Amino acid sequence: MSEAKQDVFFADGKKILDSLTLGIVVVDVKQNIVWFNKQFAQWSITDNPLGTQFYAALDYPNFIGPDYSPFHTNRNGRQTTYTSLSSRTTGQQFQMISVPIIERDGTVDYCLATVRDVSEQSEAGSTFDLLRDAGKELADLTEQDLHSLGPDERTDLLRAKIVKYAQEILHFDIIEIRLLSHDEPRLLKSLLAYGMTENARNRKLYAVQEGNGITGWVAYHGKPYLVEEASEDPFYIDGIVDARSSMTVPLKYHGRVIGTFNVESNQSKAFTENDMMFLQFYADYVTTAIHTLDLLSLEQRDAAFRSVSSIYTDVMQPLNDILVESARLFHLNRDKNLAFTEHLHRIQERTRTVREIIRQAGETIQPAPAEESDLDCRNFPMLRGKKILIISGDDSVVREINKMLFYYGCSVDSASDGGNAIKMLESTAYDIFISEIKLDDMSAFTCFERIREILATPYTPYIFLVNIGSYDGEHVMTKAAELGSTDRLGKPLNRKLLLRSLVSVLRKVQEQNCVPHKSPPHRGRADASSPSGCPGLTPFL
Repeated sequence: MSEAKQDVFFADGKKILDSLTLGIVVVDVKQNIVWFNKQFAQWSITDNPLGTQFYAALDYPNFIGPDYSPFHTNRNGRQTTYTSLSSRTTGQQFQMISVPIIERDGTVDYCLATVRDVSEQSEAGSTFDLLRDAGKELADLTEQDLHSLGPDERTDLLRAKIVKYAQEILHFDIIEIRLLSHDEPRLLKSLLAYGMTENARNRKLYAVQEGNGITGWVAYHGKPYLVEEASEDPFYIDGIVDARSSMTVPLKYHGRVIGTFNVESNQSKAFTENDMMFLQFYADYVTTAIHTLDLLSLEQRDAAFRSVSSIYTDVMQPLNDILVESARLFHLNRDKNLAFTEHLHRIQERTRTVREIIRQAGETIQPAPAEESDLDCRNFPMLRGKKILIISGDDSVVREINKMLFYYGCSVDSASDGGNAIKMLESTAYDIFISEIKLDDMSAFTCFERIREILATPYTPYIFLVNIGSYDGEHVMTKAAELGSTDRLGKPLNRKLLLRSLVSVLRKVQEQNCVPHKSPPHRGRADASSPSGCPGLTPFL
């Protein structure tokens, strides 16, 4: 713009003020309008508000506050005022700012006011307030609810609340919420599908970039997605009959995507950016509610699991004593009375069954491990159903190893010394042996060599417990390696190192392509095996 044009443009100040979407007026001491711009005239109920009382021009709106006499405050207090007004006829809401025009002698004969239409912002603010209140109600449970409702019932209650507030406040009638599964990587399991077709409800979707609709895309990228015309969108997969538009937002907890919230419509361009904003705001509260219920469920499972684990630890030694005593009886009668040894086998099997039932009870309620945890039992399928014999006279070592392996589906027996270990091996086939260096009745090497002779395999799955760095430990490991032993485990015990050692031994057995044991003599039947497959870790769903 040239300087000449600038002079012409700015010379006409009213032209500039009339181009604003902000209403501007000047009123006298009687609050009559002496000047106004074009925008204010459009809001006035008269064609020409000049000379009209300010509030009359706006059809005497309701005062929302905080100042209910802004012009009086301008003149008397010589200060700027802020207040809000609401039109009686149109429902519009205005934000009004007025300032006194102070003359040189200090008098105030005129006030200048700006009026802004904030109806949309006010409506949005009201919606946010309603959503905020609704969000607080989602996971609100009374003490009676906590005691009387189980996890599934609490989830059903949450589903009902989510639908209720989505309909009442946001007027969304077709919604779907999916959560990332704990069991299958990237799988988005349905938490809620209200108004969706049966095919859509049963559809398997994954958090991947392509081939899994908008839900998969949003879960993969962690970004919202608005569809104005479904027929033109390359990612859209029908969720309802005659679908036209949709919007989907991610459910995030501490920045990590845990699921998606999808809304559908059979009308084109049914949703705006404001609707997307409201949905994301509501989705944040839904995420918090889901997490809260998940924590409650986890707390209950953890308490129950600790109880079962405690019971297992308490009964472990008495049950193991039965196994040891039956092994001694088997040793004394193995060549004398076949029926009696068969009976001893049944006692051993039933004893292990009792222990296995308790352990399985713990598996069904054990808390889900942290994602990608090195200790997740799903990372150790080789340990499932394996029989381990601990040779140690230290009860604390036996209890500690039992506790560490409780999650992993192992059957763990113990023998207090080498003699009992050999007797137990006569009646039970073990996959791995974990032995102290020092035993009460024989040297560590004697026990190892006796077990190797019984197994009669080129490789002995035997782990020595040693004090790392000690002379005895290094000496034993050197000699054991020469004899064909496999691994060592340092004390104090560490679960990760224990698991690593067990897996290493089992892999060496596989590499040698040999059976780690031969069937004990005079066996009547095979040992009862544990069920295969890692236990399902219970997620929120």
